[in-house]
Amino acid sequence: MRKIVKSLMPDISEDLSQKLLNNAQTHSIITVPLKSRDTDFGCLMVFSSRDMAEEAEIGFLKLFAQQIELAITIADLF
Repeated sequence: MRKIVKSLMPDISEDLSQKLLNNAQTHSIITVPLKSRDTDFGCLMVFSSRDMAEEAEIGFLKLFAQQIELAITIADLF
């Protein structure tokens, strides 16, 4: 699990990565890419103590990511 976190957040320290995984009792990570004007600029990461996410939860996270993308795009226009 630590390798996954490190690959998604290469600048995170080993200590912080370990604390994040220990404190959250992480069993799975859901990542949703974030784009603005067809350019990747990050990802939404959700750490879960469960092994699997429900389809409805994944759908909600995709909608949430779209709202983040919209907010970033609008902010970028200003």
